Amino acid sequence: MPAVRGRMGFLGADTWRRTLYALLSLPAGFAGFVVTVLSLAVSAVLSVTVVGALCFNLAFALVQLCTRLERSLARRLLRLPAGEPLRREPVRPGPAGRLAARMTDRQSWRDIGFILVNLPVSILAAFVIVLAAVLIVRGITYPFMAWGNVAYYHQAWGGPTYLGAVAVHSVPGLLTVILGPVVIRTVTGLQGRLIQRMIS
Repeated sequence: MPAVRGRMGFLGADTWRRTLYALLSLPAGFAGFVVTVLSLAVSAVLSVTVVGALCFNLAFALVQLCTRLERSLARRLLRLPAGEPLRREPVRPGPAGRLAARMTDRQSWRDIGFILVNLPVSILAAFVIVLAAVLIVRGITYPFMAWGNVAYYHQAWGGPTYLGAVAVHSVPGLLTVILGPVVIRTVTGLQGRLIQRMIS
């Protein structure tokens, strides 16, 4: 039963870990997206020069570094068994051999695909967390802010009565407290499945 209790409600450690993951995944996903797009774009431009192979090798190495960070976050905060995926070993030595291995390695392109897909999912997860926080704070504070202040709730939704205004503004916060952990678990679960299927 301890594992079950740990997953229940906003007081559960699992919910707080997932909340932290959702918040951290946004800057990590944004950084990974920028690094991936810029490094590959620069490498493509320089591909006709003698440093083209070195640039592409650096770009693929940076992408792997970004996916390694994502797996680390998933292991620590989502408790997922996200290990390093198998990669094609270079047949020939040197930058050209490493680039050939990476270009023909399916996992390299799965890493890039994950980086591109992960950003919008991370934005969604962070939005869910911020929205939940706003609704909960609003639901808790509204009754106290409206108490004795007729002008505050008279023109508000649910007004002109105090109870009507409080119900409209506090009930969403109460529902978020009850259903929020399920929504957070669903969104971060989607992130976890992407990690397991694409980069681990």
